[in-house]
Amino acid sequence: MEDVILIYKERLNLQRAHFSYIDHEDAMVATVFKVTLESGKDLILKICSRKGDYLREAYFLTYFSEKLPVPIIIQLVQPEANLHGAILMECLPGRLLKIEDLNDKLSYEIGSLLARIHLERVKSYGDLTDPTNWSIDPRIPFTLKFEEGLEECKEHLSAALLHKSRRYFDEHVHLLTTSDGPCIIHRDFRPGNLFFSAF
Repeated sequence: MEDVILIYKERLNLQRAHFSYIDHEDAMVATVFKVTLESGKDLILKICSRKGDYLREAYFLTYFSEKLPVPIIIQLVQPEANLHGAILMECLPGRLLKIEDLNDKLSYEIGSLLARIHLERVKSYGDLTDPTNWSIDPRIPFTLKFEEGLEECKEHLSAALLHKSRRYFDEHVHLLTTSDGPCIIHRDFRPGNLFFSAF
């Protein structure tokens, strides 16, 4: 891990900064570090092992930078043959939301944020690995994502249920072409992906 950190320290000109690994039990998209500068200011570095995750994260943080309370990107490290893409961003105050933090007021605010994401209309459907590569047919990205989900579930669900799910999807996927057009959605909107600060 130290060798990897040295590479990012050099790429980001942060040789004198301190990197602390953030152990996030639900982390699936990136390895995350808190970066403490000599001044005491904290930043966050997300290192994405998959190029598609890096591209989506960078794209949507930029897209929503003036629309939603998301961290500002400080610097990007583009993925290379032997180097994962990384995003250096501001460190927002607060902590990860926990279910016990939820109350009516906070739940309403969170729901409003999710609605604002879903109200963002786009011209076409995003490719799963590159949000700059768009498709006009919604069945393509939905089918790819369905296949990915089915693969993830095959160790946890019965073959009969998986077969029934596939048959249902195949029989109804054509209905996607009658939808009201593409919008941005957050497919993993849950407490572990929300930062929260109580005032």
